[in-house]
Amino acid sequence: MNLPPTHWTMIGGPDDNNGQIIDYLYKTYRKPVSEYLMTRWHFSHADAEDRCHDFFLNAIRKKLWSRADRDRGRFRTFLFSCLRNFVISSFRPPTPDWAPEEPPDPCLIFDREWALALLRAAVAAVESSWIARSKATEFAVLSTYLPGMGAGTTKGPSGPAALSMSDDAFRKAVSRLRAEFRTELRTLVAETVDPTEVDDELHYLFTVLKNPGAEIR
Repeated sequence: MNLPPTHWTMIGGPDDNNGQIIDYLYKTYRKPVSEYLMTRWHFSHADAEDRCHDFFLNAIRKKLWSRADRDRGRFRTFLFSCLRNFVISSFRPPTPDWAPEEPPDPCLIFDREWALALLRAAVAAVESSWIARSKATEFAVLSTYLPGMGAGTTKGPSGPAALSMSDDAFRKAVSRLRAEFRTELRTLVAETVDPTEVDDELHYLFTVLKNPGAEIR
């Protein structure tokens, strides 16, 4: 069985792996980068997307990932620092004394969107698995009970009634789906940190998601 490369293994790989690295980083971090630019620097959505594009082009030109050192901290912290430096060095404020309002913790904005991106990826992977097993309808109902998916809210009949299940059978189905989701999420997190850091990273992920508005969208 060929396991997919971990985040650090991929980044530290040969130069002919650059295309895969950029594709992975863009898919994983585009949303966190864009959200940070809108919240911290007050860019419009369109301008934030343009700046996000510029940032990743700059990352390609300079091969920023090659400067990351796993012994000095998590990769997303390194990437956040690169993003902040990029914006400060390239952004021209409208007036000399202009400055954006500083959030309590600008890094938290980035981390929260990173956490939501992981949740989206985990949900998408589980959904694909259920669709492959011809259980798309069941997933549509049960998935509302996953973290960040609306806290069990559905339109129309209640969960058990929508699937013609007893309350007990429905609870067991939700439990099985949550277990599958946790396994997938843990796999995704394990691709970004050392094996000894997975539990701490999961704990941090759910800590940053406790903030208001932390729902998958």
